[in-house]
Amino acid sequence: MTDWVLVDTDVLIDVGRSVTEAITCLQQIEQQASPTISVVTQMELMIGCRDKAELRTVERFLQRFQSVKLRPSLM
Repeated sequence: MTDWVLVDTDVLIDVGRSVTEAITCLQQIEQQASPTISVVTQMELMIGCRDKAELRTVERFLQRFQSVKLRPSLM
């Protein structure tokens, strides 16, 4: 089984803004594990798009990640 790392929205936004530290962090994650995002992160990025072209760019970028659904904890 492959290890995975859940990547937060803030990191992905910084990658999109070409923040060196975020890009390096994501590259390290991709070398060591399967980068994963939650469906919440996926929607946050998609909702933040200003137009259809930006949405297509985000959708292509998100193909790099495994997406996981969130479910409530059963106590």
